[in-house]
Amino acid sequence: MFSKSSTFTVLVLVAIVVSAVALKISQTFFKANGSLTLLDRVSKHILITREPAPIITTLDNADELRQSNPAFYKDVQNGDTLLLWKDKAVLYSSKRDIVLAATLIAPVDSQPPLATSSQMIETQP
Repeated sequence: MFSKSSTFTVLVLVAIVVSAVALKISQTFFKANGSLTLLDRVSKHILITREPAPIITTLDNADELRQSNPAFYKDVQNGDTLLLWKDKAVLYSSKRDIVLAATLIAPVDSQPPLATSSQMIETQP
């Protein structure tokens, strides 16, 4: 009656709907029980945007990170969380419930001007 591809498509759609419903139920359950989501906890300490959602990474290489960027990662511990938006990065410790560091990220396409008009005048013969 149905082709294999249409049956597969229907099954995928059903799986997506079931997953979305399960996620909504679990979020409702956790909020009803007083548990806060990660973004809820972070937003108690610093102003963040929820949309678009950040990329969230649990860190497991604290020593390497401290060596690569000592200023930003100076207080990081394994298990802390890095949240990345297109314009900022936030380092958060769930265990300690504190924001360890935050920084703005310059857009990739922004470049400083090559020279100001006064610099151009000085370099001309």
